[in-house]
Amino acid sequence: NYPVRVMEYINTNYMNSISVEKIADYLNLNRKYLVRIFKEKTGSTIQEYMVSKRLEEAKKLLKKGYCVSESAYMSGYGDAFNFSKAFKKRFGFSPNDYVKSFRK
Repeated sequence: NYPVRVMEYINTNYMNSISVEKIADYLNLNRKYLVRIFKEKTGSTIQEYMVSKRLEEAKKLLKKGYCVSESAYMSGYGDAFNFSKAFKKRFGFSPNDYVKSFRK
C-alpha cells in the first residue's frame, strides 16, 4: 500500500530535507504515478501531508518550550520565516501567538 508507505516515510523523516522525488526513489516508483495514487487514496497531495506533519510536530515542540527558530529547524524547515508563514496559514495565528496563548 503505497500511500501508507509514503506516510510512514514522511513520519520518520519529516525533520530532514525530503522531497516527493526522494520518496518516489525510495519506493522505486515513478514520481507522477506516486503523486497520482497518493492523491486518489488520501484526498491530499504528498506535499500537503508533509507540511501538515511538520507543522503538527512543530506545534508540539513549541508547546514543550522550544523557541520558534528551534521548532522550525527541528521540524524540517530551513528558516523560521517560511515556517512562520506556513504556521499562520495553517492555524490562523503565528507561532509566537501560539506560544503566548498557553504561557499566560
